[in-house]
Amino acid sequence: MADGYDEDVRDAESLYDYPFAAYRPVLNKVCQIVSTKKGSILDPGFGTGISTKTLYDQGCELTGIDFSGRMVEIAKKKMPQAELIQWDFSKGLPKLKTAPFKWIISTYAFHI
Repeated sequence: MADGYDEDVRDAESLYDYPFAAYRPVLNKVCQIVSTKKGSILDPGFGTGISTKTLYDQGCELTGIDFSGRMVEIAKKKMPQAELIQWDFSKGLPKLKTAPFKWIISTYAFHI
């Protein structure tokens, strides 16, 4: 799933298909709000870093947690200076280098 995730999101969004209908407007709004007061960010369930890459590029200090090791590998290529951790966050949080966080964001990590 990880290797084609970015393309799957793009395709589902273009079809306005669940769960990624209106994906870019939602991410743009999150980035707009967070960028007004830059600071350290925790993103549980960051996936391949589609949403967090924009904030990373704006100079935000990013810590991410994701269940998928392959998603973490892909995101590390996009954001090499971010603290990206493979972890099952249903077990709580791992020990993190950066804390406290200015923002905690989680876009599209929890689907019903």
